[in-house]
Amino acid sequence: MKRQIKRVRMFFEEVERGVTERRKESRWPVWASLLLYRQILDEIEANDYNNFTKRACVGKAKKVLALPVAYGRSLLLPYSLRNNPDLEETTKQDEDGQVRLDRKKLGGVATSAFELFIRLVG
Repeated sequence: MKRQIKRVRMFFEEVERGVTERRKESRWPVWASLLLYRQILDEIEANDYNNFTKRACVGKAKKVLALPVAYGRSLLLPYSLRNNPDLEETTKQDEDGQVRLDRKKLGGVATSAFELFIRLVG
């Protein structure tokens, strides 16, 4: 069972890298599913891998708390667009001479955790 959970976690890591590449509308439910299934794996591990006599379930509070996290992650810039020097057309130079991503060309997604935080609380 330990080996299988380790294998599943590797698949989840692969999904995490790819979920940001999905269409903007579908990222939130995929992130939510990913987070919730990870929590189920955590519960199986907490039950000492005994899923035959102990139920591995995630409570409502944990599920509800996972949703805003999933939503926040769904707003982040796609993995392929982060730190990619080949994306000249998505950058612009501002008055200070700094090169920044042009949000209009990127569909208005957040490009940093700080910007994401500002969007969520501001």
